[in-house]
Amino acid sequence: MKIKLSVKECAEFMNKSQPYIRKGLRNKRFPFGSAVQTKEPTPENPEGNWDYHIPLIPVEQYMGISYEEWLKIKRV
Repeated sequence: MKIKLSVKECAEFMNKSQPYIRKGLRNKRFPFGSAVQTKEPTPENPEGNWDYHIPLIPVEQYMGISYEEWLKIKRV
C-alpha cells in the first residue's frame, strides 16, 4: 500500500507541474507535505538541494478523490 507520493506523482495527480509542487511545498502553500533544504545554495546550485515528504492521505483529502480511483480513471 502506497503511503506517500513522489513530487512527480503528486504533480500528475494534481494536474500541475513538478516545479509548481516543489515551490508550493517550499513556501508552505499546501495543507499537506513538507520541504526541507538539505544543502545551502551555491553559485553553481542557486536553489540548493531540497527533500520532499508528501503523505498520500492528506493529498487525497485535498483533491477529493483517492489516488487509486484517479489512476483507474486516468487509464481509461
